[in-house]
Amino acid sequence: MILNFILKLAFSVLTSLKCDTIISMFNKINKIIEYLLYLLVFLLPLQTRWIIKLGNMEYSTYSLYWTDIILVFILLLFIILKLSTYPLPTTNYQLPAWRLIFGLVLISAVSVFFSSDKLLALYKFSWLILGVGLFWLIISANYNRLKLIYVFLAGIFLQAVLGIWQFLTQSTFSNKWLGLAQHNSTDLGTSVIEVTKIGERWLRAYGGLDHPNMLGGLLVIGILILIVEIIKINMNDKFLIFDFKFLN
Repeated sequence: MILNFILKLAFSVLTSLKCDTIISMFNKINKIIEYLLYLLVFLLPLQTRWIIKLGNMEYSTYSLYWTDIILVFILLLFIILKLSTYPLPTTNYQLPAWRLIFGLVLISAVSVFFSSDKLLALYKFSWLILGVGLFWLIISANYNRLKLIYVFLAGIFLQAVLGIWQFLTQSTFSNKWLGLAQHNSTDLGTSVIEVTKIGERWLRAYGGLDHPNMLGGLLVIGILILIVEIIKINMNDKFLIFDFKFLN
């Protein structure tokens, strides 16, 4: 009887230790996913990539971006975490947003078979899948949304500073690790502002992006976020930007 009690006690201790170890492992994976997501959002504007196959234009060039690698790694960790959770968490796929996404993915998948360049279409389709995966992470992962906004704004701020410096100095520099290409106002194809009366070409700011319009769009997003911040502060006296409640 005493031996039986000791065996049961030992088994319960071992089971408890195993559970604690598993819980600790899940917590570590959650933290890794959280901080990698912050890193991903911060690095999104960067164009650092490995050019696998150079095409005759940018659209037909096959590239692997650093952000693609980070996103795939986060998604793999998140899928492992979800599959290891019991009971399996459910996601409300009946939401209108998910219906639109599934419809877009289905139409895009079908269009691959009708494309003249199926390999290129499949490559572009993989970007759509990564975008859906990022959306899934944003609405399902455990992270501090306020920190995510801070990190995103920090990345935009650095792009704005770089763009201002480029315009004021009318110069750029190249760096393969930062994904920066050099642009000269005298080169044909470079985006410039032409002042015909005085015969000058002013270089438009690229930041770290491929085109000034992309930098402008990114800065508009950052400005809109700041406007929402100010509105939230005035209404609630709190910093509650994008405090959305997503249904899982």
